[in-house]
Amino acid sequence: MPPAADDGAIRLSDAERNAAAERINAFFAEGRLDLDETLERLDQVYAAKTDAELSRVFADLPAPTPRPPAMPRRRRDLSADVERAAALVAPGLVCTAVWAMTGHGNFWPEWVWLATGVGALQRLRHRHRARASAPPALAGPTGPGAAVLTVVFIAAVGPAGGLEDLVARRLPLHGGRRMAVEPALAAATFTSPRAAIDFAAGLAADARHAGLEVRVGVHTGELSQLGAELDGIAVYVGRALCTVARPGEVLASSSVRELCPGAEDRFVDHGIQEVASLPGRWHLYAVVR
Repeated sequence: MPPAADDGAIRLSDAERNAAAERINAFFAEGRLDLDETLERLDQVYAAKTDAELSRVFADLPAPTPRPPAMPRRRRDLSADVERAAALVAPGLVCTAVWAMTGHGNFWPEWVWLATGVGALQRLRHRHRARASAPPALAGPTGPGAAVLTVVFIAAVGPAGGLEDLVARRLPLHGGRRMAVEPALAAATFTSPRAAIDFAAGLAADARHAGLEVRVGVHTGELSQLGAELDGIAVYVGRALCTVARPGEVLASSSVRELCPGAEDRFVDHGIQEVASLPGRWHLYAVVR
């Protein structure tokens, strides 16, 4: 006979407990819970068997704010493209038809087609410049000056000579932005978690080839922009993961893995463990190339 449970209670999965632990950590970062309360509630989260027991852990805390649905990407207006193309080539077609009906002497419409080609090139150049000058948007805005980004921290094991050059060469390949931190620690942010792990794994390999050892931590979470600097729970988590990673290892949180569908083979499960300077327990993964 199954054990008695609250009426209508549903048993929890490990993924649901991990998500609840992330919420507790976020409340700690917001100052709603002190360290002792955070540790106590994390123990309650991992001890919970059903959703009813879990809901009691959050009884005096605000419910999560639902994110606005993502705006669907607008499809290009094919009819407008066809109309623009037709307007561009119409003079050349008309002149070619006139030349064909009046005799086959010197092909004078070539000058019209030449002008058409120049106009098309100018349009393409203008479009390219407009895209290049547009500021990149931050992914997943959650409030004024806030965004959900993936942060990567890199620390050299021993002398750090050459690390700055390795980061500077690889960062543009993956679309990352450099963060200003202390000299012995490099950091960057990415709008794409997949790009972040590609950068981190590639940088670790570059360092090995250069005779360097690095520790790398990767985490996805909310960051707030304070002037030219970024702050938030993701910064502290990423830095902590970098500290506990083994030499040559890229260590990522469960939030990074969950946001990289189809890349499960890039993550080696390290289980749920405590991380120095962070409350509670965290599900960690090593990233492989």
